[in-house]
Amino acid sequence: MIEVYEAEAAFRGIFKKLQDLYPGHILPSRDHQWIFVNAGGWMGSMMVGHASLTEYVLFFGTAIDTAGHSGRYWANILDTLITGQYVQWKEREMKSTVYGPGCTIYHGVGEVRSLNFQKQHFFYRTGLMYYFFPPK
Repeated sequence: MIEVYEAEAAFRGIFKKLQDLYPGHILPSRDHQWIFVNAGGWMGSMMVGHASLTEYVLFFGTAIDTAGHSGRYWANILDTLITGQYVQWKEREMKSTVYGPGCTIYHGVGEVRSLNFQKQHFFYRTGLMYYFFPPK
C-alpha cells in the first residue's frame, strides 16, 4: 500500500506544480477521473491531466501485473516512472530492459515493444499531439 500512497502523493504534487506553472491549462482536481484502457493485451487505468491540439499530459498505472504489445508508436512519447517496475523488450533486440522509479523512457515514432507493467506501476506521460495526425 505504500507504493499506492507514494503514487497518489506524487500525482498530487505534479498536478499542483503544473497548475502553478500553467494556470487554466491543467484539469482541476474535481474533474480527475481514472478510466480503464485496454491495448495490445494489457490493461491499465489512465487520467488525462491536460490535452490540447499541440500536447498532452497523461497519468497511467496498474494495480496488478499486466503485459502485452505496445503497438507501433505514432508519436514521440516520454514516460516518467513514479512507482513500480516496467520491463520492455524492443523490436530487433535480444534482451529486455528494466526501469524503476525516477526513470524517464523515450518511445520514438515507429518503435514497437513488448511491455510488462509490474503491479503498482504508475507513471506520467507527455507527448506532442501533432504526431497523431496523419500528413496530408
